[in-house]
Amino acid sequence: MTLRELRIQKAVTTVDLARAAGISQGSYSNIELGRRATTAAMSKKIAEALGEDVAVVTSAIDEIPRRTLRVNSWVSAVRIDRLPLLTAFKYHVEAEKIPVDDTRLLKRALVDFVSANIARSLTMELSERDDVLRRIQAAVSGHEEIPNEHGGQNG
Repeated sequence: MTLRELRIQKAVTTVDLARAAGISQGSYSNIELGRRATTAAMSKKIAEALGEDVAVVTSAIDEIPRRTLRVNSWVSAVRIDRLPLLTAFKYHVEAEKIPVDDTRLLKRALVDFVSANIARSLTMELSERDDVLRRIQAAVSGHEEIPNEHGGQNG
């Protein structure tokens, strides 16, 4: 049983479930659709909102097709030649005919691809985006707080 099926069985709307779990309806829908990964803490909140055991909810989340889960980290924001990293790498894999079933080879190809492309892509982005340059300038001159890794401010 998927998370969606479990929610429907409990006769709960996505809006009500999201509200009870303390997350946005969009975030919850993306979890249910397999577009967003979830954490143990989030699974616990969803379980509590559904009045279910965490193991049941975790199992329902595990039933979501893995091929649709997005990387839930900074990696998903990286762009290569204006394309999301994973899209650019997919095109590279197809063009170079890299076997995707060989994990070691695929990992090596990804590292090489990122190493070869990231500096050029960042340079291109910085040269074209004055707003980014202004934020960097303000941050290094002390006129703007720099967000820390947890989303708060360093000070």
